[in-house]
Amino acid sequence: MAVVACVGIEWLGLCNYDPAAPAPIYFTLGNAVTALAFTLAVQNFLKPIYVFRLAIRHMTTKRLYSMVFAGAFLCVIAALVPRMSFLHSFPIGYAIVWEMLATALFLMAYGSVAIAAAVPIKVKPKRVPRFAQAAAQLISEAGESDHLELLKDLRESLPTLIRLATFVEMKHGEERTAFFDFIHRERLEQASYAHSLLRIIADAPFCRTLVDKAPWAVSRMLGVIETERLYARSAESFVRELAQQALLSDEGMMDRERKFHGFGTAPLLSESLFGSPFIVSRYNTLQGYIRADKVTLSVIERFNSATVRTFETLIEHRRMDHSYSAMGAKSFYESAFMGLSAIQGAENYDYRHAMATTRSLTNAITLANKLMAAISDDAYERLYVDDFKDKHKYDVLGVLVEIVFDGLKSISNRFRGPNDPFWLMAHEAMSRSFQHIREQPDGMTPFQQRLAILIIDGLQDNMNGWYPSISRIVLAALGPYRENAQQPNATAYNILKDAAYIELQKLPELATEHPEKLGDYFPDNVGYDVAKNTLTHTYFGGGTAVTALASLNINPVDVANKALRRRLTDDESKEAEREIY
Repeated sequence: MAVVACVGIEWLGLCNYDPAAPAPIYFTLGNAVTALAFTLAVQNFLKPIYVFRLAIRHMTTKRLYSMVFAGAFLCVIAALVPRMSFLHSFPIGYAIVWEMLATALFLMAYGSVAIAAAVPIKVKPKRVPRFAQAAAQLISEAGESDHLELLKDLRESLPTLIRLATFVEMKHGEERTAFFDFIHRERLEQASYAHSLLRIIADAPFCRTLVDKAPWAVSRMLGVIETERLYARSAESFVRELAQQALLSDEGMMDRERKFHGFGTAPLLSESLFGSPFIVSRYNTLQGYIRADKVTLSVIERFNSATVRTFETLIEHRRMDHSYSAMGAKSFYESAFMGLSAIQGAENYDYRHAMATTRSLTNAITLANKLMAAISDDAYERLYVDDFKDKHKYDVLGVLVEIVFDGLKSISNRFRGPNDPFWLMAHEAMSRSFQHIREQPDGMTPFQQRLAILIIDGLQDNMNGWYPSISRIVLAALGPYRENAQQPNATAYNILKDAAYIELQKLPELATEHPEKLGDYFPDNVGYDVAKNTLTHTYFGGGTAVTALASLNINPVDVANKALRRRLTDDESKEAEREIY
């Protein structure tokens, strides 16, 4: 009988089987049992993120087990075929054939797990429905470590998700034909899943984990969004939630990035969220409601930093019309200022809280000057308002004006004057807005004009018996009418003082119509004598200054008058160039 290599392949052995020299067996039965042990350990080894990645690649745990069991079964066959003489004339009679098949199955099973552990998913459009469902389940059930692993998959897949979501959002609200829905049915399904997932990943605990544990990875992900100019409305909630959690977290990166050393030299997360013109203007990262009880000292300090970065970005890139991007700052400070009256009534308070809120207002004033210094003459002129009816003109400058005024309003009803915890806040806001120490030119800047309009409007309300009592701030900060005015010309300070005292001359009417409210409109260091119609300011040393309101002969003041407008001085322009710390 001729002895030939089986199917022409020598390493398969001889087709005439020789029992005296059997073909070697590379997998023993013990190896098969060991492989089966993998199925017992796999549940402990396979973290949820690995199961997620396996599922996206169509490798479920059921299929994984099936391949391992099939491989073990093939090993058993390989051990038996040398004793099955009727098979020795065929390739299937050689153990190596079965062992090769078993090896292929083991490699597929173990390789799938290894790839799942090492290689994140970069989802393709056709896999988005499966990806969205599995990712949603993972976010709801898994822990922090798996959330951080999922970030790798999101970073790879987010561009695809945003592009798909844009497709369905472009058609949202439009009347679509049945034909359009039919020819784009697969695309619409994928886009709907992408749209839903982008909203799901805005989950607060998930975003908190990302910004706390992987801030630089988040920065790189946002960098891709900016570089590729990716935008979808459904992605707004995710990016905003990242920003909000970064602001709220006391253990996050933003606290370290606010310092002058360490991560402060490379504030990647802060710059990605609040320093990118595309992210700031399209995703409005300052937007988002933060409850007043969540606003702590550290949150205010972080938000101050974020506000400065955001407004400087808008100013640098001439985004003066993007007031919506800035409105989030006003909303936050409204919440932050709500708790200030409680501090005024407390015996012990944290002075750092007062300092942080003071910086909120002084930062807004400095940013307003930066804005006015950075724009053209025509744009500068458009910042003015022509009538009191336009007092709430919500451009970027208007938001800064509102922040300052909201801060003053929040402390006004209980403001005691120089003894108040927020005296420095009121004094700094008023003196920086309306300088009266250094030599000042005639007229008002747009910021001064618009803030003056709000203050005068508030005084008019007070004289009608309404609140908040902004008159307390005005009387304490401006002082007696005949004092503190070091220049006789029509400076912004003198214009405001004249306009304010014109309103205060209505105090006799207030005393007649609302005598029970009269005491609500004066700080502790100012008294009003109804009979004499006089205001008396008392100083720290005990001295007093009396203003006889009836004797004041003040010409009518129209703050909106175009004749009272002026450009920034050279000193103000140089001051605007300084960095805000």
